[in-house]
Formats: sequence, C-alpha cells, structure tokens
Amino acid sequence: MNKKLLAGIAAVSFLGAGGGTTALAVVGAPAAAASTAAVASTPRMPDHGPLGSLVANGTITKAQAIAIHNALISYVRGHWRSTLDTVLGPLVKNHTISQAQANAVISAFSQRM
Repeated sequence: MNKKLLAGIAAVSFLGAGGGTTALAVVGAPAAAASTAAVASTPRMPDHGPLGSLVANGTITKAQAIAIHNALISYVRGHWRSTLDTVLGPLVKNHTISQAQANAVISAFSQRM
C-alpha cells in the first residue's frame, strides 16, 4: 500500500477518534497548502510528536506548528472519502472484505468526520 494511502487511513483513524494528526508526518503524508481554509479544531497543538519536537528544538515556531497541524486536519477531512474508496475497493474486489463490510467502514467514518 503506498504511503499516501496509508497516511490517509491513519489520519482518518486519528481524526475520527478525536486525536491529533502529528502521526501523519511519520508515515509521510503530503503537506497541505498554507492557504487551506480555517479548521474547526482546537488551536492547541500537542506538545509531543514530530511537530512538538520541532518546536522544542527551535526548527519551527509554535504558531507554525499549529498552522501545519490545522492544514493537515483540513487536508485529511477534504480527502478521507476518496482515500477510503481507494483502499477499500481492492479489498472488496479480492474478497478480503464484503461490500457490506466496506459500506459499514465508510458509514463508521462518516459519523466521525
């Protein structure tokens, strides 16, 4: 599975559970544009993870980390459905899961997004 798809699923999982997106940097998620619309998430960034360590060592400011965090959330929220379709489609096709199970996964994520 390529890194973008893995990152998308990881991000959807974290966001769906109410967690942060700092784990995305670990799996290589693509960065969103700085002009991304405002996100309805908390302006607080976790003090741990890749962004927290970059703030701690002075590579980026806390304001920059918050902007990156919010851009990642916005990107994932805008692309979660196509990522799920891309990942679940082959699983249905090769009979790893049924279409009903794929629909249930999509429904579960829909309720959280």
